Formats: sequence, structure tokens, C-alpha cells
Amino acid sequence: MPILPEPSVFQVSFYSSSGLEPIFVRIEGEGLTHMIPNRTLRLMVKTSNRIANSRVRRSKERKRTFDWLRLEDRAVPASIFIPAASDGSLIQAPVIESVNGVLSASVDMVRAGIPGSGESILYGNQPLYSNTKPEQPSFPGGPPYLPANFAAAYQFTTADGTVLPAQFPGATLKLKQGETLNLKISNSLANPNSAPEFPVERYLTNYHLHGALASPLADGDNVYRVMYPDGSYETSIKLSDLQSSGVNWYHVHKHGFSADQVYAGLAGMVQVGDPLDPWPEYVGNYEEKIMTVTMGLKVPTDNGLMLSDPKIQAGVGVYGTDWQVYVNGQYNPTTTMRPGETQIWTLGATVRNGTFNFGITDANGENPWQSTILSYDGNSNGLLPQPYTQVLPTDYVRDGRMVLDAGARITMAVTAPTTPGLYYLVDNATPGYKATDPFSVMTIRVEGDPVTEPAPVFGQTGPIPDVFDAPADHTRDIVWSQDSSGPGGTSAFKINGFTFPNGPMISLQAGQVEEWNLINVTGNDHVFHIHQLDFAVVEVNGIPIDTTGQGTYPYISLRDTINIPPRSTVTIKFRVTPFEGKYVMHCHILPHEDGGMMMSVISGPDMDERRVALGAGVGEGGGVLVQNGDEMQLGRLDPLPRSWKGGVATATGNLSGDLTQEIVAGAASRGFTSDVVVYDGTSLQETLRFKAFPEYPHAGVSLAIGDIDHDGLGEIIVGRVGPGPSLVRIFKADGTLFRELSGTVPGRLPNGVNVASADFDGDNYDDLAISAGRGSEPRVIGLNGFELGMTENWRVVKLFDFVAPGGRKAGARIAAGYADPSTVPSYAANLVTTAAAGSQNGKVFVWNVATPMNHGMSSMNASGMAEMALPEPMLMATLRPFRHRIPGGLRVAVGRLGFDGTPVVVSWASPHRVAYDTTQGGMSGGM
Repeated sequence: MPILPEPSVFQVSFYSSSGLEPIFVRIEGEGLTHMIPNRTLRLMVKTSNRIANSRVRRSKERKRTFDWLRLEDRAVPASIFIPAASDGSLIQAPVIESVNGVLSASVDMVRAGIPGSGESILYGNQPLYSNTKPEQPSFPGGPPYLPANFAAAYQFTTADGTVLPAQFPGATLKLKQGETLNLKISNSLANPNSAPEFPVERYLTNYHLHGALASPLADGDNVYRVMYPDGSYETSIKLSDLQSSGVNWYHVHKHGFSADQVYAGLAGMVQVGDPLDPWPEYVGNYEEKIMTVTMGLKVPTDNGLMLSDPKIQAGVGVYGTDWQVYVNGQYNPTTTMRPGETQIWTLGATVRNGTFNFGITDANGENPWQSTILSYDGNSNGLLPQPYTQVLPTDYVRDGRMVLDAGARITMAVTAPTTPGLYYLVDNATPGYKATDPFSVMTIRVEGDPVTEPAPVFGQTGPIPDVFDAPADHTRDIVWSQDSSGPGGTSAFKINGFTFPNGPMISLQAGQVEEWNLINVTGNDHVFHIHQLDFAVVEVNGIPIDTTGQGTYPYISLRDTINIPPRSTVTIKFRVTPFEGKYVMHCHILPHEDGGMMMSVISGPDMDERRVALGAGVGEGGGVLVQNGDEMQLGRLDPLPRSWKGGVATATGNLSGDLTQEIVAGAASRGFTSDVVVYDGTSLQETLRFKAFPEYPHAGVSLAIGDIDHDGLGEIIVGRVGPGPSLVRIFKADGTLFRELSGTVPGRLPNGVNVASADFDGDNYDDLAISAGRGSEPRVIGLNGFELGMTENWRVVKLFDFVAPGGRKAGARIAAGYADPSTVPSYAANLVTTAAAGSQNGKVFVWNVATPMNHGMSSMNASGMAEMALPEPMLMATLRPFRHRIPGGLRVAVGRLGFDGTPVVVSWASPHRVAYDTTQGGMSGGM
């Protein structure tokens, strides 16, 4: 077939009065003068590959300089490449469905041995083995290690005891909105077998439900946790009622090792409701197929198929020999449809890296099928379906209608032609991969009795999401860059100049509208994905998304994944979902993510839902002044009599799950009772009162709220204040005792202990800090919250143990939260201490207690892990809120202030005099 001379194809972009539009120019011979139809443009094109720019001359003699974006050379196809081999009929993964609102199963992650061992997994419909040795990497980037090339899979056991094969794709999990996925996950990846062994770090893993609108905390959709080899872990993901109907997927997400493990086969699909739920008249009328699409290489050996590293870069490998595309793990499988039949297909790119560009035609690349693209990325709200003719994909338009990037999904209705015969789901080479003919990834046999009823017509499903027109509360530039100066030419992939886990977290607030300019300054594509929410793509390189369904980029649905082309900008908007906690955004080209291209965000209540509870100081009575997150006073609480003079202990946090923070209060010193009083954060009405230490009738209390039992909601943590040993009790929100800890701080303490709770080790499980009170050495001990919250075999594991500044009998009051944005890792909470007495009284110290933990993501949350060495924490900042010593000492809390959610340390001795300090210097508020 003819090959066009160099250079063959350029994409030319220019600014017109209506915005930035692309023009595709095919160059033949030594030069070209081309008149673009419907435009008075003259393009002077030279053949030199070193062309940097040209000029566009319009009828009004206005000149605009622009860059050429060179695409790879293209062959003009005479036909499509149809592999001679086929893995047989297309399979569908086994299905596990929810029962009475819950899907419960056990799942083991297993690794295959080498060919001849009999220790295989099922990849598609064929046994697959691990490679006999690691190969040299076929791409730069990522951590400096060789591809593991082991095959692995999820092996499910259903609630009724049915054991499914260890296979890729993993079982399809089917749930409905509001239902819960309960999995008991075992990590057997490190179990010895015939395959090459790697350091244990290569087998660290976790579990992510891509596309879930669910809590990222604790046992939920939490990618900060680590599942260690030989461990067993509970995962409980409750889908929100906001969740769309559609197809999502699950996969491992351990930073640094996700590329290897996803490539190995640790992925499967999740269906919520039915993709046709927006059109109830069609539900159940059409066959639905889910198709995972991956790119890789299964090498035949004398003893079976072996996983290998594909050679897929331009100029390196040949399709079919050096790299292949698989549908449900199968090479060129076959499926059958009747003439005129309509089916619903979801294509999901469950791939380590790779982009697909689809069409459906006959063997000559002709007779394209008719289809309707229903949605992207499992969305079902505000859809504007697009009829689409599945033409041969000879051109590649980044973010085009049938381009499927890593992690993304396309759901569409496809209608077979009335003419029987063989047709093909066709892919084509895309930039970065070796140019080739379009090739078949699946053969479709159209035969049998024709379907006589007309194809369904899918109309718009309600208004376009209002986020398109909503004013942005925050506009941010998110810059994606690459540094290739690492050892051996390895690359560091960065977001806003930082590799994960460095760089400050982005603070998001529920309900606010965010507009992000995703700016790619590299020569590579980067596929943006963010957890826990969907977004609207509003512009691609200045071209607005057309919400009428027209134009270069017509709106079809919201998305959770979008490609950012090289040296381009994609603008997205989203409304922050009501899920509190940390989650991530990253490049879904997984070698890039493993190489650092990931960043944490932290989401929480907005300023109207946040609460600051300022308990009375010594001699001021028994009241509490309540402010919102913008220093606005909301009211006064009276948990204790006005005659009480011993101060009031307070804490705020999420006990109910409605985002508005609840308030707990009690006597801060010995002499009253150990009553803990709980207030609703909205009405400020008392909802519960209980005695934390009834056997100590005059004990005071210190208070914190933190999620210790792994359910994503806070518990009430109470330290006993008064003479005697250290005693801490943890209560459920209804006052039921959950856990008791005695003697954590050794010795007899004159004034008991103080408590604080936050995620110190960065695993998205709240931890616990306990400090000695006034009259004792200011010793502070941190305990691992994951271990404390275990249902069975819980134990005490220290995270840190040090003496805070203050002096021999100063004691320490403590708080915890995300106070200092320069903390590394950025997703680890800070500990805040202040001396209750002594020479350091009036100073506030902000600590990074995660740095000494040899932190991974995370490093200390597994049962069976030995207690690690506990070096000194790192002092991040010293604050003097009132510039002098404070008789009786300060009380401290950590919060977020104002519309922007600025992290602050709140300090007060009296609720009538409060300081809000940032660690970056200066006061951010006060009264």
C-alpha cells in the first residue's frame, strides 16, 4: 500500500473569532499551498521536520503565529489487518450480584508460576503463566525497577461458598445505588511458587473502585491503605445515592507498583444499576456486553502462554507479534449478532498504558456500523447521546468520540447491518505507538434471522449538568510536567512541580464549584483521573465543549477520565461531592502515576458546615461559644453549670455523616463529673449525655473525635483528667463503649491525659495521640488507629513517643489535623502541642510525626507488622499566638478557615480571645 512521503500529517491549530479549531492537512511531495474550504486561509507548508511555526494570513491581513503539532506518519490503508489467530468466542466474566442491598464476597490475589508448573491463572479463556525472568523496561519512567512480568488475578469466593477461578477479567460485581460492597481481601501475591521472587515491596497492594462516588476513608474506597502479603483485609464501600447507573471498574492502586499489578491482571468491572436506566422503556430488551480492553503480550512457550513486556513504541514492535490488544483477555475473539440486532456494549480500558481508537467495519474498512454513544465513564445523569457512524479509524483525534484512554469507559448501542457477513471491531495506531494498518481486535459474525423491529432511539435524559454554567468558586492551574534527568534516563513525572507524595494537598469543600485548567507542558499525553467525583470537560485547547451536541467536541456525558494532549490545556469543572477525607488525582498512564504523577486532595465541609467550639477558660463558667468556619458566631452552649470554674473541654467532628460537624463538651478539670455532652452541629441542640468514667465520679475529661472503628464516621475519644494512671475510652456516637486503653502513658499522672486524633501515618485511618497532663513530663505517644480498630485481634502499636517542649512538669495539651501544607508526605496529619504550664507556656508547636516512619503509602497499618523504631518527630513551626505566656495555658485545635479552607491552628485561653494562625507566617484571623 502507498506510503506518504515525509512529513505526512500535521495538525495545525489557529485562533479564529470563534475560538481555537484544528485543521488537518495531508502533505504530499516537496511542498503544498492549500486553500482550506470555507476559510480565507493560506497555509505555506514546508517539508522540513524542523518547522517550528508558520503564519496564517486572513483576508483582513491579520496574522497569527501558531505551532505545528506533528503526528506520526500514516499509511493510507487498503484494508484492515485481521489476525489469523483467534482465542475463540468472546467470554463474559462471571457475575456476582448484591443481595438485600449488600454484595459480600471473599477475594484472594494470587500470582501465577512459570510455564510448566501448572500454577496458572486464567487470562481470558486461556491459562497464563508468569515470565521466567524480569525483562528490561520498554519505556522510560517510573521508579527505577524492571517490569515484574508476573501474571496475577483475583480469585473470588461468593457468599454461598462458590469458588471462582483466579482470572482476568475478574468477576463483574453488580450493585445498585446506595448498596454496599463488602469484600474480605487476602494478599497471596508473595506466596512462594515457581515464579521469580521479588522484594516484598513489589507485592504490597490495595483496592480501588474506579468511578465510585463513595467515602475514601478507612475501609472504604481508600487508596492510601496498604495490604501486605499474607494479610487479610476488610473493604466496605457504600455507594452513594448520587452514584450513576453504568459500568466502572476495580483495580489495585498501590503507588509505585500499580502499573505492574494492573498489567498482571488485577482488575475487573463493576456495574451499578443498568446502563439503560435513563431509558427505562429499553431496560431488559437488549443484550448487554462488557468488554475490558487491554494491551500486552502473551508469548507462546512449549509449556503454555507466558506474560511478557510488549514492544509498543513507534519504530520498535509489530502488532500481532510484539504487542497485541485483548478484549476480555482474548486475542481477536469472535461474537455473533443477528442482522439488524442492537446490543449495548461497554468498552473499558483496564490497561496499564495505551490508547484505543475504535470503529466497526467490514474487512475492506467499509460499511461502517451505526451506533449511538450513550455515555462515558459510567455516567447516567444529564446525558446527550450522540448517533455515530463507526467509520474506519484512519485518523486520530485526541479526545475524539471513539478514542478510549487508559481507565476510561465508553457505553454505546451498536446496531448490526442487515447484510450478513463478517465485520470487525477495529483499532488503529495512535501517537506513541508504531504506525500500522487498522487492525481487528474482535470479529463479529452477523448471521441468523434478521431483527425486524427498528433500532432504539435514545433521547436526552434531562438537562445538561448545571456545573457548565455555574460560576467557579475556585479556578486553579494544574500543570503536568516531566523531568528526565534521573539515573539512567529515568523520568520523574510531576504535578505542579512535585512528585507524589510531595507538594501541598489541594483543599476542596463540599458543594463548591471548582474549575481546573489541566496544562500539559510535556510532549507526552497524560490521562487525568480524579477519585470520588465526576467532572464536566468544558474546553479542549480553547475549543468549548458544545452542549447542543454539535461541533468538534460535542457533550455526551460527565466523565471521570480525560486525556490532556501534549502541550495542550483541557479545562474541567466539577462540584465537590459530599465525601470527607483524602483522595487523589493522577495520570492514569500508570507508569507515569508510579513515577510520581499523583497528588492528594483533601475534601471536607464548607465554611458553613465547619464548627469551632471554644470552651470556657478557667474561671469563666461552663459555656461554649460556637463559630462556623468563617469565624461567625453561631451560638452558645451550656454543657456545664454557669457556676463551674474549671474550664470546658471541647472537640468537633463528623459523628453523623451529614458533613455538618457535631460538638462534644465536658468538664476540663477534676471536680464536676465525667459527663460528655453531644450537640447537633446544625441545631446546636443537645442529643446525648453520658458518663465516660462513672467509677471516677469527679473526673474531668479531655476530648477528641476520630474514626477508630473503620466505618468512616467519628467516635468520641475521652481521656480521664484527674490523678491516677493513664486511661482513655473510645465511644460510639450513641455512647456505647468501643475500646479502652489504660496505662499508655506510664506512671501515675497528677492530672491524667489529653487526647487528639487524626491520620498521622497517612493511611486514611484516624490515629490516636495521648499526652500527659499538667504536672507531668509532657510526653506524647501516638497509636496506630488501624490496629486499634480491628474487630478481632486488635492491639496497641506505637507510631511515635517523644517529650514535647515545656519543661519537667509542664504537661502537654494536644490537637491534630492538617496544619502545615509543607509536610511530607503531604497527606499525613500534623500533631500540635502546647505546654499546659512552665517556661514554654504560650507557645504552640506544629510537628510532622510521619517523616520518621519510613513512610510509603502507608507503612504501618498491617496486622502482623512489628513495632518500628520511633525517632523524634520533625518540628515544622513554632507559633506564639498572643506573643506572651498565658496563665493556665492555651487550648488548641486544628481547622480550616474561610471560603478557601485555609489550614489554621486555633488557639485560645478564653473564647473571647481567639487566634487563628497559619504555619506560613502571620495571623489569618482573630478576635
